[in-house]
Formats: sequence, structure tokens, C-alpha cells
Amino acid sequence: MPITQVPDLPHRSKWKGKTCVVMVKRFGQLWNKTTTEVCFYITSDRVDATILARAIRSHWGIEHSRPWVERCHI
Repeated sequence: MPITQVPDLPHRSKWKGKTCVVMVKRFGQLWNKTTTEVCFYITSDRVDATILARAIRSHWGIEHSRPWVERCHI
């Protein structure tokens, strides 16, 4: 899992208390084509990357276990 330190954020005062930005790339197959989805998560927790990955996977496991899937893109 690659980890990159980001240079100082613009408008840092608006990000007070946020200590970590996580980028997750998901790969899948749809109609015989490879799909890629990139998601970003912002957290104030200072935890190991494996713990964050487990929390993200757990969240999506709950989402996909429902009989319908809601999608929201900003």
C-alpha cells in the first residue's frame, strides 16, 4: 500500500484537526471491461493504514449487503 506525504494544504485552517487523507482505488469487471473507482476519505484519527483499510472495507460490506445500493457522487 503506497503512502505519500502531501505538501502543506491550501487553506490549512479550514482543515483543522484533520490528520489523514486516504485514497482508495477499486478495480472490478463490468461487461468484460476493467473498471476503476477512486475514493477519498478524510479523518482526524491517527491510526495504522491497515486499520483504516479494514474500516473502509467494513463500511462498504454493509452498504453492499443491503438489497439496494445507493450511490452518491459529488
